[in-house]
Amino acid sequence: MEGTGLEFGGVFTTLQVFNLVVSKLLKHEGVSMGVRGGEAEKYPHSLQHSHWQTLNGISLAFTGSVKVAQHVQKALEENTQQHRQMMSVLASKLKALESGEVLIVPHAISGNPILFVIEKTGEDTANFTVVNTNAELLHFHPACGQPPKIKYQTCLVLENVALARIKDEAFWGMAFWAAVQPENPAFTMQPVSVVYKILLPFLQGKSWEEIHHDQTRLAAASAEPDARMRSPQRSETAHLRCLIEAFQYLMRRRGLDKAARKEVSLMLRLELLELVMHDLMFVQQLSTAERTLLHIACRQVSYSTAKLGQMRRSDGSDVLSLTQVKAPILKSTMYSGFI
Repeated sequence: MEGTGLEFGGVFTTLQVFNLVVSKLLKHEGVSMGVRGGEAEKYPHSLQHSHWQTLNGISLAFTGSVKVAQHVQKALEENTQQHRQMMSVLASKLKALESGEVLIVPHAISGNPILFVIEKTGEDTANFTVVNTNAELLHFHPACGQPPKIKYQTCLVLENVALARIKDEAFWGMAFWAAVQPENPAFTMQPVSVVYKILLPFLQGKSWEEIHHDQTRLAAASAEPDARMRSPQRSETAHLRCLIEAFQYLMRRRGLDKAARKEVSLMLRLELLELVMHDLMFVQQLSTAERTLLHIACRQVSYSTAKLGQMRRSDGSDVLSLTQVKAPILKSTMYSGFI
């Protein structure tokens, strides 16, 4: 998407599209891949009923955050004029949050999209997670070298934060300043430093150094320490990548293992490709750039399928059967030829 009109999108519109893709996947508990021999053809997934129940719960968090996303985007675009309305909606959502429920709040740092994921864990506490995929803003997050890539902990989790601090209007007022204020060499502290060195310590009641140490300790103690380390975005697509990272984080948080998460990601790609091919029936022509982008999407589906086909479960069995590997590759190859 680098260099195309799909860069620099708005998170509200992107969230609606993302919710549409997820809802279609959940409705059929799989990807409908057209009709063959008079019968609907479906991707032969390996997910269990419990997996779909978990995904339904995660989906509720995303659909329930649409109104917040709409008001946040308006506030960020129109600056202070919509800020009071945004705060009113946000306060109402936080007040209504039940234990175990999740609220996703799109935000920004100097205009660069990030997300806050707020999960209520007790009567007066919540986990507060900063989702950031922009490599230029990730220097506060733990990182590791996995040649040829540098990976980052894109989701920085503050555990057991007092809800009273999350609801504090002073916190959100300062966060809003950091969201709309561009970097300025004349500032003693840049907006990104304000977020990580002032706002997060305020929430956690610890210094930034203690918070950073906690992140390293929690990652080492987790069942999948490498799963927290993810590749940053390669183009200006944070409005989408942050949603994907939040979805991945919540899948890990809800106990889906690596194989199940990878398969869900593959099915989301397939579902999106199916929606694109459906829309193409109503499009008179495509530009060269659009055709190139669609060919890349088809190749990415094939690549993701082949990569997942090489994975093994802890018991040594294949994650995907040969049939599961062939179906998406054949479909994406057919679509690529059609495009």
